[in-house]
Amino acid sequence: MPTLSRHADFLLRIQRLAPAFATSAVDVVGRITLSDPSGLVSWPLTRADRVLTGADVESIVRAAASTYWIGDEFGPYLLHFDRAGQLLAAPIPLAGVVAPETAARTGVPATTNSSKGFEGLAASPDGRHLYGLLEGTVNGDVAGQLRLNEFDPRTQKYTGKRFIYQLESPANAIGDAVAVDDNEWITIELPHSLT
Repeated sequence: MPTLSRHADFLLRIQRLAPAFATSAVDVVGRITLSDPSGLVSWPLTRADRVLTGADVESIVRAAASTYWIGDEFGPYLLHFDRAGQLLAAPIPLAGVVAPETAARTGVPATTNSSKGFEGLAASPDGRHLYGLLEGTVNGDVAGQLRLNEFDPRTQKYTGKRFIYQLESPANAIGDAVAVDDNEWITIELPHSLT
């Protein structure tokens, strides 16, 4: 969603895919283009029609009533969209975490590196909370420690609960995280060169 990205004109979309494992083919059977027709994003967008563009919204959770929560890496922000892809609320920042792209726009000092915001976003098994996992270490934290923040979709606020995911190596990065149950997660961790 940032306008400062080298890919600022890429349309942001949710693609519906149908894999055919027997033939190793994948068909795109539908898509939702993300937009902000109500003007909830407070900064200038790349397109006058308010279709959202950018390069790094990598995490998504389908929620109740077929709405979508998406984690952005350049805020980092949580974004809530309806089933047609229209933004339902202003982007929700994570207190104390500022990407360089947001720092350039707001003048607030960056606290993490570029493209190190929400890489993983998962719902609790009961759907009560979302958990956003940052891809990068926040300045001042121990190298290789990633913050996992609990968010309440009903109040649209962070609960203040934060967990730490320790990378096997600070040179690694996470690709995704999924809640298996109330106490267990599966996290994809790869050497940074593979992400």
